[in-house]
Amino acid sequence: MTFKICREHLKILAPSQEECFINIVQDFLICTTVYKARQLGVFQGETLVRITLDKNHKQTKSYANSENPYFNEYFVFETHSTLMDLLRLTILYEVEERTTCKKNPTLSEFRGDNAKCLASTESVLP
Repeated sequence: MTFKICREHLKILAPSQEECFINIVQDFLICTTVYKARQLGVFQGETLVRITLDKNHKQTKSYANSENPYFNEYFVFETHSTLMDLLRLTILYEVEERTTCKKNPTLSEFRGDNAKCLASTESVLP
């Protein structure tokens, strides 16, 4: 099972570069786009992607009856932390099948490391 997402982009809301210090608490935006999931093996039912950053959760709309759902949804997470703490955060992407139960079963997951994403020159992660 594979799914495709874009690389996280970091935008600094706070002061200019001269005032930006590693250990000073600042406001940051983490922006990410969920494009699609592929080869899920689910032909019946609904699938969605749940994105978790620290203790914040967001999810895509559910997509019905497709092994390769196409979401193309953009999400923004706001965080108030130091740059060092921000680089330690991990974004978790979980592809879930929507059920009537309380917990949706996870079909696939991907963990994105902010420090590696910022150091990468590529715009898309596999």
